[in-house]
Amino acid sequence: IVPTTQGPDYFTSTCTATCASVTCEPGLKPRPASNLGHSLAECCEDVPCPHGTEGVSVYSGCSCPEGNAGKVVPTTSSPDFYESTCAVTCASVPCKAGYRPYPKDTVGSRQSECCMEVPCPKGSTGAAVHSGCKCAEGSVGSVSGTVYGPDYYTSTCQEEPCNFRCYINRYQDIQDAFGIAGLDAAESHWLNFGKAEGRICTCDRQEEEEVVEEETTTQALDFLSSAPVKIAAAGRLGPTPEAPAPPNPPAPPPPVTLPAPPPPPPPPPSPPPPPVDVEMYQCQDKAFSGNVFVEDCTSVMVQGLCQKHVKAASEYCAGTCGLCEGDSDARRL
Repeated sequence: IVPTTQGPDYFTSTCTATCASVTCEPGLKPRPASNLGHSLAECCEDVPCPHGTEGVSVYSGCSCPEGNAGKVVPTTSSPDFYESTCAVTCASVPCKAGYRPYPKDTVGSRQSECCMEVPCPKGSTGAAVHSGCKCAEGSVGSVSGTVYGPDYYTSTCQEEPCNFRCYINRYQDIQDAFGIAGLDAAESHWLNFGKAEGRICTCDRQEEEEVVEEETTTQALDFLSSAPVKIAAAGRLGPTPEAPAPPNPPAPPPPVTLPAPPPPPPPPPSPPPPPVDVEMYQCQDKAFSGNVFVEDCTSVMVQGLCQKHVKAASEYCAGTCGLCEGDSDARRL
């Protein structure tokens, strides 16, 4: 401060007021001492009411929730600048999905004090629902956490049915022992030994597709390679299958020699056959009773059986399989 001869102050001052000289009242938190200011508003800030109590700030007044005893008293002591004797309970603390809440009268104000982990349910693997559970091997589905009791999770895990063709394909020793067709023996082995050994009798998606394709192809080939298929009319006309020749009769006794009878008169000449309409003839498929694997000649061609079983395909699916060239036995529609 320097005296001068000029009014109105007759001095000049370069003093700067800081908050270091301001004392905050109870319930107010001091701002840094180096801040410029000289009043409570400039140098002190409100402290919010603690969790689980009612009110805006400690300085203006906080109260314990209804049903809880105690009170909140403002102080000048750091770090809280208040003292609370309110018995805050877990009734006001919501738990996240996958956690089970403690009883509402439990004293606490945080999730770690008021919520417990829910372990992964039976039939799944993992530590806790909130961190993630997976259905056990050999099962399908999922486990999801919820905020609803009594379980605080939902689970759709369920065991897949066994497929013993996949069981045989997966384990070489089983295949060596029973062969690829030993399904009954493989099932008996799994029930008596394999299950206890932790072996898997189900298919994953890729294995299931391979098994279905293998079974379809095998049964389709067996179907085409079997005895001739009975022809069903189904609205089409075709040549009647030839009946098997009867067995040779026993040799007759030697005939008695008799005079030769006079030759019969010659028969009248036969009328000429009617003209043939060539357009009414063409190479056609034969209708046959299919099954779930080979419904018609189109499915025979799609599955590549025309080349694998040329003889059967030529007889029943010559038109679709393109095996008509050079075939003089045309079928009539």
